[in-house]
Amino acid sequence: MKQAERDLKIFFGSDFFNEIYSLDEASEELNSLKNTIKDFIASKALILGLAGINLDISNAGINEITPGKTENAAWYKIKDYRRDLVTNYNKALDYGFQLIEENSESLKKWDSSPINKSFSKLKIKSLSEFEEYFSLNG
Repeated sequence: MKQAERDLKIFFGSDFFNEIYSLDEASEELNSLKNTIKDFIASKALILGLAGINLDISNAGINEITPGKTENAAWYKIKDYRRDLVTNYNKALDYGFQLIEENSESLKKWDSSPINKSFSKLKIKSLSEFEEYFSLNG
């Protein structure tokens, strides 16, 4: 969990990351942002810890641990676990950016965050603008 938090803190910048974690839960949108960031961290932490979660990795191979027995984990199951977790954390990050965009006036540290400074150098500066031209939602 801590590594996933550190990765996001580097991505957002410490000040903005800490602002999100110290948000007053009076606003439903800002509370949703805080929970979405927690979802991202949880999914990323699971990916980082995948090797140790219900899997036994040794010289004998990768085994899936189930109650009462250990079986070989199929490669496609491991691939599916990882894909699903990546999908989950990407969706959480996308939704988090949408909430940040919608509530930027309430987030004092957003303007000075490293990621916002990077976004400001782009021709397309927001998720909604990107979706308008290059929708990934069909």
